[in-house]
Amino acid sequence: MTPPPLPLPLVASLALTVLGALPAQQTVVLPADLDNTLYEDAGGSFSNALGESVFVGVTAQNLRRRALLRFDVAGAVPSGARIVAATLDLHVVASGAAQPAPAGLHRVLQTWGEGTSYALSGGGGMGAPSTAGDATWLHTFYPGATWARPGGDFAAAPSALVSLPTIGATTT
Repeated sequence: MTPPPLPLPLVASLALTVLGALPAQQTVVLPADLDNTLYEDAGGSFSNALGESVFVGVTAQNLRRRALLRFDVAGAVPSGARIVAATLDLHVVASGAAQPAPAGLHRVLQTWGEGTSYALSGGGGMGAPSTAGDATWLHTFYPGATWARPGGDFAAAPSALVSLPTIGATTT
């Protein structure tokens, strides 16, 4: 039996094409204004709020990693503008996968936090001790507010599907 692929560290940005008060289309590129990784852990003890990457996938120990990304679209798009297209750019920094891996993009149903945890162990894939305000496997804002379900509350149906390369960039 082949072991599951290791989690993939990702870097992301969102590009929106908008029609605004001006007659021409404009493109707005947004970096994620919040990002974090949910590390499967029964105690909600690990996070990676300030690390350079977020992680998705399943570890060799069969533990899940879920990336959380938030883009402040309302703060970057002029009032009255209409978004006519959007692309999400992801860059896989490293992967233990032998081939491209599918990933679903799901809308998160609760607000969540980004504390001050900074994961270094295992290249960041192992997480760091959770700090106040971090999103964790159990918490929207550590140590108090929680998800309704461990692993986060998100729309069951994906908004998009992406095939993540073993390394390098992809756009959806």
